Amino acid sequence: SVVRLIYSYLGHENFQKGLQAYMAKHKYSNALTNQLWQAWADVSGMPVRDVMATWTEQMGYPVVTVTKVEWAEDLSKATLSLEQKWFIADGSDKSEQKNKLWSIPLMATMGDNDGELIHLGVMSDRKMKVDVELPKGRKTWIKLNGQQHVPMRVNYEPVAEEFTVLFSDAILSKDMIANDRAGLLLDSYALAKAGSVDPGSLITLLSAFQKEDTMPVYSAMEEVLIGLKKIVQNSSPELNARFQQFGASIIKETADRLGWDSQEDDGHLTALLRSTVVRLTAAFLADDADVQKEAIERFEKYAEDPVNNHAELSSDIKTSVVRIVLGSTDDADYYEKCLELI
Repeated sequence: SVVRLIYSYLGHENFQKGLQAYMAKHKYSNALTNQLWQAWADVSGMPVRDVMATWTEQMGYPVVTVTKVEWAEDLSKATLSLEQKWFIADGSDKSEQKNKLWSIPLMATMGDNDGELIHLGVMSDRKMKVDVELPKGRKTWIKLNGQQHVPMRVNYEPVAEEFTVLFSDAILSKDMIANDRAGLLLDSYALAKAGSVDPGSLITLLSAFQKEDTMPVYSAMEEVLIGLKKIVQNSSPELNARFQQFGASIIKETADRLGWDSQEDDGHLTALLRSTVVRLTAAFLADDADVQKEAIERFEKYAEDPVNNHAELSSDIKTSVVRIVLGSTDDADYYEKCLELI
């Protein structure tokens, strides 16, 4: 992750030239990390050593909070007020938080910008303001840590009322690239667990993923949905039932479209996506009559002839199908068959 950070900060050409200079200068000899930083600094003219020291010589990583957004009257730019601190996953307050600072390369992606990565400078102080030019003179979504190059979290809670709507539209339309959609969701989830974000904001954001069909994003969705499911299971039956319905509404469209059977033209990521969606189907749609019927029929065909009917219960969906079958019937025969076949 640190290499990815420095690559995005320097750009491909400077990164490559600096690495070549470092290897040429120190070939057949020992070298220190700082000498690599210096090689990159020499070719780029950037304060690489100062930036990288904050990432390699102290524990943890930061969260940058967007505390305020101000739109210019003519909507030519947006001014973001930012504040950084040490991110602690359990939300505890440690005295060391007040002393830790990182030199954070600020990069963003935004709407109306054709997916271009915008460099906004380096944030080395506790607080900073940055101006973001608005290409089409209108309000649009702005996502910090564009393309997820920097190991950090971004908290939009103070501006959630405005930004959540903009983000949701970008997710639904897929105007925001897959890496950023996944990163935005995982940041919100981590911050909600730390008590820094209202869980309602996370649920609102999740609602925008109903049409999602990209594997890296679905992997993030699975982590968040299953994580929340485990938390909600220990709450009231009413809340648990409502969350089950919510999870089902998020995945159903993609589950119906993908189906259960692999296709000849499936790529690797499509196969992984189907496996992930079927796992989530077992978690959130196991009480659906059509899902139970499909799972039982597949299981019975496979049980009759596991060799010739292998496709009915391929290895990537077998566990999920069995979970649905066992949860949908009290018939002991199914349990015995499961023990025999798995």
